[in-house]
This record gives sequence, structure tokens and C-alpha cells, in this order.
Amino acid sequence: MSDPNKLPNGLIVLAGHEFKIEDLLKRAILNARPDKVNGTAPRWVAMCDAFAVGSSVAWDLCKAFDLNPDQQMSGPICETCEENAALEQEEAEDAEFELIKPEHQGE
Repeated sequence: MSDPNKLPNGLIVLAGHEFKIEDLLKRAILNARPDKVNGTAPRWVAMCDAFAVGSSVAWDLCKAFDLNPDQQMSGPICETCEENAALEQEEAEDAEFELIKPEHQGE
């Protein structure tokens, strides 16, 4: 039995909208990120993680969509780490402000 949502020519109907399967695949590829938390990895690693394929297939997926397999991609950032980084950035900016604050005249 065939799927009533699949149309000829690589099209599919989802929630009443018609999509090219290749366009959906490209969206997934462009949005894929490596599973490595708080780090980076090449795009081909993100393809391995997202599509559960080996490195050769992941590399070819990148090339098929004119993407650099070696481009470094950031993985997810844990909320606590993100909050700590924001606090550290604020503290660094405050410290820098203190260093450049002009001294009061006439003391």
C-alpha cells in the first residue's frame, strides 16, 4: 500500500503543504549540529550524528549539497554553561570599565 502523502517527482504533502523531499533534506543538513556539548566538530560529524550514517556517507552528503565537510560546527551549549559564560562576560566588561573610568578632577 502506498503512502497517500507521497506524490510523484520527489514531492510529499505534510500538514496540507507540499514539499520537495530534497528541500527538506537540505534544511535538515543545514540545521544539523554535532552532539558534542560545549564544543565544535566538523560538519561531517554533525551529518553522522543527525542521520546515523558513517563518515564516508556523511562526507558525501555534505559534498552533494555543496557544503564544506570540514567546516567547524558548534554543538549544543548546556544552559548552566551558557549562563556562566554570560556572567563571566559581564564581569569582564565591568572590570574593563573600571580600568578605563576617568579619575575625578580636584581630589
